[in-house]
Amino acid sequence: MLLHGDLQVRVMDTENLPTIFRRHLPKLRICLADTFDEPQTSTSHDQTQRKTRGTYVAIHLAGAWVVRTRAIPSSENPVWNQSFKFPVAHLVSEKGLMKSHDKETHKFFKDSTVRCMLAPRFTNSTFRNFKEQCVIVDTQGDANNRKLTAFLGGLDLCGGRYDTPEHRLYRDRDTVFKDDFHNPSTVHHGPREPWHDLHCRLEGPAAHDVLTNFKQRWRKACEWAETRILINRMLGWEKHMLDIDQIPWITSPSTTFPTEDDPSLWVSNEDDPQTWHTQVFRSIDSGSLKGFPEDADAAYRDNLVFDKNLVIDRSIEIAYIQAIRSAQRFIYIENQYFIGSSYAWPSDQDAGANNLVPIEIALKIASKIRARERFTVYIVIPMWPEGRTDSMSVEQILYWQLTLTNTGSRDTEIAIGSYQPHYILNKRKDHPCGQVYGYRMSLWAEHIGAIKSCFKAPEGLDCVRCINDIAERNWRRYTTDEFTRLQGHIIKYPVDIDLNGQVNPLPGFEDFPDVDGLIGGTRSGKLPRQLTT
Repeated sequence: MLLHGDLQVRVMDTENLPTIFRRHLPKLRICLADTFDEPQTSTSHDQTQRKTRGTYVAIHLAGAWVVRTRAIPSSENPVWNQSFKFPVAHLVSEKGLMKSHDKETHKFFKDSTVRCMLAPRFTNSTFRNFKEQCVIVDTQGDANNRKLTAFLGGLDLCGGRYDTPEHRLYRDRDTVFKDDFHNPSTVHHGPREPWHDLHCRLEGPAAHDVLTNFKQRWRKACEWAETRILINRMLGWEKHMLDIDQIPWITSPSTTFPTEDDPSLWVSNEDDPQTWHTQVFRSIDSGSLKGFPEDADAAYRDNLVFDKNLVIDRSIEIAYIQAIRSAQRFIYIENQYFIGSSYAWPSDQDAGANNLVPIEIALKIASKIRARERFTVYIVIPMWPEGRTDSMSVEQILYWQLTLTNTGSRDTEIAIGSYQPHYILNKRKDHPCGQVYGYRMSLWAEHIGAIKSCFKAPEGLDCVRCINDIAERNWRRYTTDEFTRLQGHIIKYPVDIDLNGQVNPLPGFEDFPDVDGLIGGTRSGKLPRQLTT
């Protein structure tokens, strides 16, 4: 897109500026008129070895320097408060912050019968990460009826994210993966970035819960849109939110039953040994949706909490906590991030990562040690989160993960918890080998490149030793100069823990192999507003 004309920019301030600004070129967001441009295409914080002393913001467009603020002597909280107006004629990208083609999609559907709404990342001076990937459609139901089917998952529904369990880096890059490349850590001729995540298909009452969440998000997006489009057009958009209760051939919850108990929506019989129980969970606040109760008592009945002027749904965190507390033999977690319980850290207690998941795991382990019961925890995370390893956000995530190894009210997430009631430990003395067991085994087969008999008892010492041996052997292969194919792709996380619990990078491996970036990350004063990538 050609940006042509006069551009007005106001550079305000930043908070808790970390020391990594002395070494890197992190991105800094600025305000363009009444919208926020993407930091990867509009601005950067130029801290190269210049003679100018102090902190300043250099604004770049299409790789060209266009204007710079005054330099402020070293400060953690510099305030510039400068306005600029300058002519531009630059080509800029429309793909968005995460290269998810959101702006291209919006442009594609412009002036069509499809209503496409972009949710701003900044609202009321708060940065928000929207991470709810869902698709909801009507599908064939009983007889001539239709039913709702929802798809949820962690991968962005856009280009550059297609992958297979092989996670090919170079092979088929110019055929199968042609024009489907996204790797912010390298140039285009480098390896593909592997993508590993889960998607699931939901039917029954849970699918209607996903639709309810979409309705609430849409109505909030319409509310945000009031500052950008005319009121009469906005009202027209609201009318495009169809009420499926008024469509007789689509099965909907009746008014007689609460949604989760409505037999008309059940998709299997309780006596079916392969039936599932499923619940939808969220991490979201009233700043990102419209529809939460404003009354405290009503919010409490809906298991919501108040934080200042926000109403918050913390059900993802609550679900994690309940699952951890209920675990009897082992815990297996895969996640892109693993940060939390900062209030219990020996230092940095005010970092702001207050979710309970890490400390709940530690307390579970401690209780099993006291009870002299065998218990094992497996945690699988990327070697580094999606993004450049030398970027500010990734370096801070790595530091805080190493401090503890984030849920926030400003991120929006949606997830499900599922189990098969005919495959639970209380009913079977041996391991319940249902589809949840099968899913874990398929994940381990992918990560480890084999199926071992010891995997059937993951809490056992034989299984722990087997996985650790493979991970450590893969790390040695990964870091040697001589190429040796890995077994699967699980690798020992490159840290060492001493007898006092101190966590440090492995000797000789302070930086990630092949790419820039400290394994231990770099500390900032608190978790910044924009942390997750």
